[in-house]
Amino acid sequence: MSYKIIVADDEFYIRKKLLKIIDYVGLQLELAGDFENGQGVLDYLSGHHADIVLLDIRMPKVSGLDVARFIHENHPEIKVIILSGFSDFEYAQTTLRYQVFDYLLKPVEADTLNTTLENCIHRIEERRQEQNRLDSLSHYEKNIRLNAVLRGKDTFHSMQALYREFEKIRYSAFYTFYVDTDSAPAAGELISALRDEEIECEYFIESDHIFYIQLFLEDDVPEPLCRYHCKKFFRALAQPHFYYFGELFKADTDWLPYRKQALNRLDDRFFSAAGELSSSAVNQVFDETASPSDGTVGIDSIRQSLTRFLNAGDTAGFLNYMETLFGSIVMTKSSDYLHLAVMEICSVFSILSSSRKNCRPLPRDYAQSIIAEEYQLEEILATLSGYGMNYMQSADAVPSDIRLSQGIINYLLEHYQEPSLSVANLAEHFNLTVSYMGSVFKKVNHTSILQFLTTLRITEAKNLLKTRQYKVAEVAEMVGYTDVFYFSKRFKALCGHSPKEFMHLSH
Repeated sequence: MSYKIIVADDEFYIRKKLLKIIDYVGLQLELAGDFENGQGVLDYLSGHHADIVLLDIRMPKVSGLDVARFIHENHPEIKVIILSGFSDFEYAQTTLRYQVFDYLLKPVEADTLNTTLENCIHRIEERRQEQNRLDSLSHYEKNIRLNAVLRGKDTFHSMQALYREFEKIRYSAFYTFYVDTDSAPAAGELISALRDEEIECEYFIESDHIFYIQLFLEDDVPEPLCRYHCKKFFRALAQPHFYYFGELFKADTDWLPYRKQALNRLDDRFFSAAGELSSSAVNQVFDETASPSDGTVGIDSIRQSLTRFLNAGDTAGFLNYMETLFGSIVMTKSSDYLHLAVMEICSVFSILSSSRKNCRPLPRDYAQSIIAEEYQLEEILATLSGYGMNYMQSADAVPSDIRLSQGIINYLLEHYQEPSLSVANLAEHFNLTVSYMGSVFKKVNHTSILQFLTTLRITEAKNLLKTRQYKVAEVAEMVGYTDVFYFSKRFKALCGHSPKEFMHLSH
């Protein structure tokens, strides 16, 4: 990140010397402009941004003191450094009321100036980090209240009373999207793009890969503009993605049906190419009484067939049956059929695994989570088939797989605090493909790398929260989360309580 600096001094040679001795590269500074008087600075700031302003006190037209006062009153985030001769030292007391960062006497040496600039940049970074924490907390609190409205536990009128930005809101809409990434930056980037257009909106996390944005509009005119920016953003995404534009509705009505509709539409991604999901698509409803004669595998036959193949250790029969079952799902293009089939398969796995000591039972909500986290039917088929194969394999994992798995765990233990840590760069570190590394890890540990990392981060977060020395936002940052709302949702999903509730209970 670079920082923009303005230099203003009416003496030409002094100004040029200042421009020459500034360490632009080392301090990541970018010259925004140099001016011979204060008016030039004011004109620039009327339409542009700067981080640091280096000011001479005595200048024609508008003095440095007048500029410092203007910046203090209108742009308090800008840091001002005053330059002046010894005879003007009396002005130092005046500059204090304008909260200038520092006061340097001429002639200023390069080391003194650059050290002052370095300290100034450090202060700017501290302020930005604090502002980011405050913004994150504000986003978290607002989302809590919006979720209460969504669940019918609060009213939108109360939101209008609490937040001025909602006073004139009359309409709303849900835009849902799936992004094949293991973090939330894509949602945050889209929100920033919409807010740059002065569009009021908030984003919510449904799962690790599914997000939704709620737009708040004064009328229905800006909605095409929102669609335009969303489409532009999604087209630029490199990773696989799906998105759906929900219906526009009155903000004072029940939100829940519109949200469910928008989220359910994402299930159509299993039968669609990446990109926008059409609102005209009609998802087929599967008849549970369907039989093989209809060209499909009946739901009521899944339990019996799978149990027979798995207990017999019939690998070929099991894999062929899974291929046939998912072929039926593809043929029907029914997300209802998909949900029912996956739930039934997971139920069989859960029952059978409970009787084997070396087979870890599936999580309670595994069926729902696998559908939420995967974007291709092939991936769901591979995951479920892999679990069945693990069940049938009595032998332990080979030593090389165990060593690789332990190496991955050690790396995660050392780097879990890094927000940029992902399965993709982990695979790059070990010089392996994502799929191979993930399959080996799951075979040995009966959990995915992402699930292990999430558990690791939340476990460490619990330890930090128990000390009661840190705020929730600080703990989130310490364990690798840049978004406190996302962290809180993950925490509650694993622990059953929000971070604040956990702190209270552990007291």
